[in-house]
Amino acid sequence: MDDFTWERERHDFIDTLRKAGIQTLVVTNQSTGLMEDLHGYAAEGCTMLGLCTITKKDTRWGEEKEEQIMGIRFQLN
Repeated sequence: MDDFTWERERHDFIDTLRKAGIQTLVVTNQSTGLMEDLHGYAAEGCTMLGLCTITKKDTRWGEEKEEQIMGIRFQLN
């Protein structure tokens, strides 16, 4: 996820992921609101598992590229 969640949306967002059976979430956002998000996920009962790198596939102008992105993995519990 490369965007942050608004405080008013965070509970519903995490609840929806849990109901969908998603067990982990990788946060790749680098905005100034990142710290608030990290603490918000913890307040929702999520556990920070640690740093990770993911591969993102992006298609622009008909060309597919892979990009390595730094993130923080959370377990949704």
